[in-house]
Amino acid sequence: RTLLPDITNEQFSDMFAQTLGYGLFAARIQHANLSSLEARPSGVRGARGDFTRTGAAREIPKSNPFLRNLFDTMHSADLEEEPFIGFVDDLTAVLAHSDIEAILASFGKRTKQEDPILHFYETFLSEYDPKERKRRGVYYTPEPVVSYIVRSVDILLKEKFGLKDGLADTSTIEVEVKEGDEFVKRKLPKVLILDPACGTGTFLYAVVDLIRNRFMERSDAGSWQMFVKDHLIPRIYGFELQMAPYAVAHLKLAMQLAGHDLDPKLREKWGYEIEKDQRLHVYLTNSLEFTEHKLQLELPGILERSIAAEARAAQAIKGELPIMVVMGNPPYAGHSANDNYWIRDLIGSYFEIEGERIKERQVKWLHDDYVKFMRFAQWRIDRTGHGILGFITNHSFLDNPTFRAMRYCLMSSYEDLYLLDLHGNSKKKEKAPDGSADENVFDIQQGVSVTIGLKVGKNKSTKRQFGQHCFGSRESKYDWLWSYDINSTQWNDIHPEPPFYQFEDSAFTGNAEFQECRSIQEIFGENSVGIVTARDKLTVHWDETGIKNAVSTMIKLSVEEARNHFDLGADARDWKVSFAKDDLKESGPNWDKICKILYRPFDTRFTYYTGKIRGFIGQPGKRVMRHMLAGENLALCVGRSGAVVGGNEWNVLYCAKYVDDFNLFYRGGNVNLPLYL
Repeated sequence: RTLLPDITNEQFSDMFAQTLGYGLFAARIQHANLSSLEARPSGVRGARGDFTRTGAAREIPKSNPFLRNLFDTMHSADLEEEPFIGFVDDLTAVLAHSDIEAILASFGKRTKQEDPILHFYETFLSEYDPKERKRRGVYYTPEPVVSYIVRSVDILLKEKFGLKDGLADTSTIEVEVKEGDEFVKRKLPKVLILDPACGTGTFLYAVVDLIRNRFMERSDAGSWQMFVKDHLIPRIYGFELQMAPYAVAHLKLAMQLAGHDLDPKLREKWGYEIEKDQRLHVYLTNSLEFTEHKLQLELPGILERSIAAEARAAQAIKGELPIMVVMGNPPYAGHSANDNYWIRDLIGSYFEIEGERIKERQVKWLHDDYVKFMRFAQWRIDRTGHGILGFITNHSFLDNPTFRAMRYCLMSSYEDLYLLDLHGNSKKKEKAPDGSADENVFDIQQGVSVTIGLKVGKNKSTKRQFGQHCFGSRESKYDWLWSYDINSTQWNDIHPEPPFYQFEDSAFTGNAEFQECRSIQEIFGENSVGIVTARDKLTVHWDETGIKNAVSTMIKLSVEEARNHFDLGADARDWKVSFAKDDLKESGPNWDKICKILYRPFDTRFTYYTGKIRGFIGQPGKRVMRHMLAGENLALCVGRSGAVVGGNEWNVLYCAKYVDDFNLFYRGGNVNLPLYL
């Protein structure tokens, strides 16, 4: 609970089981690596003596002290009494008799989706628990995307910062860091690289690969060992919240450095074995939690103390190290699991423009995890004073009105912004300009984009934004990303204008003409999004009898009986069974509160409307809907997310004479503008 305060016992058990499996796999690989041909007993291939559960802790690479400490608990007498210890022993036996050398023969040599290490995690997770994968926004980042970002960052380091070796730069800077109660000056590497949501380490792996290839091109194997020890491992950092990908990231990077992705002859020259007590700087931590104060985590038990040590080390990295490059693929989760005070306060700047808060009632998408990671990266680079951002994220922030303050804040922070829209949004039914299919580079519905932000730190008065689009099939996009970088991309100048500051060419969007028109909000005076019932199956019915029966039954049943009877699921922030029952009891029930609701176009139904927020209806929008209930009225219903219909013309418009639903149009966003007030 140090990392995930709201974690359930079931989720922790699952996380522990996955980590145990990946940890044993890592131990088995290390066991094979340390084996000698003479020491192998018959019947067990690639083993140095017997591979056992109790011996696994000694086999975990020393580069991962946390996992070693975790496996130390497997020696305890308490574990022997656990009823499921036999399953752990069975898994150990399967691994002991597996042909590990044959499995690892493909490491790093196939596409990453076929790589046995990644297959062990990515494909397994999609089959094992697809809901958890979706909930946490866990998706493998395709190699071409990673390559485009990493190569582009390397170019910017060379050309904009004058670092001729780019990501391989070894220069240092002097900074003040806190040691105890005092600040002391220390020399640190200038190019410190962080992936704050590193998953299985894909971006860090690509950084190592790019740098090593540069050494190999000049046949400089003699310098490689010292470079890795003094200038590579100390400069690459990763944060990961989930234990399983954290373990896989350590395993992948350790194997890559050891040269297991190379042919045996090359491995002899380029393999680096991590030294005793030398760790890889991938930490088990929540990137979106931070405090300026020293963490005081006095926890019992070796596992708990190890988690606390990881948290303290990561805390120092977040706050003190002058991170220059932040890159990665942050998770996409509209219902964010990260809602601590620090990050909530930090993203406050994405809600205001020049000190004035934006007028948005549905701001939940500004709480998406990817938005919070964008803000974290911006904060970290601002704190350093210079740096480069390289993310692939959901592309909604590029033009959605809700994100206008976020765009304004990004423009204010970065001197140059490069925005590559990879599209592929099946929710919007996107198509290529020639009418052909447009596919996503991920196996997801949400379109994505690459954002590269440059902050040289010279306080340039002129900020520049550049944009480009990439449409087509998945394979054509992959080919394009392999072939291009930030220099060879044909960028278009974009000029985001108030009030929306859209990251699109005004000629492409028609924004200039749009801004010349009078705002519909000015014309109508008052407006609000439609009613958010939160539980349609309970609150919306075909006729008056149906809604009367639902209300009467709801009042009679207990909270849990009502939850089960109406299949209401778990409570949410804006709708709870107990709140709904209380609202119904307080209102009577009063059958005069039954009213018609425009549920969908040409689809009028009935609901019970009290106007109480977080009552029977989650968000009733009383301020505006009261005008629809006061007498005969008309309202213009406008769908702000017009692109979701997939047509070339915006046509999400309707007229209502009753209260109307938020999801009147496909994918929601309906705004009610009443004629009479």
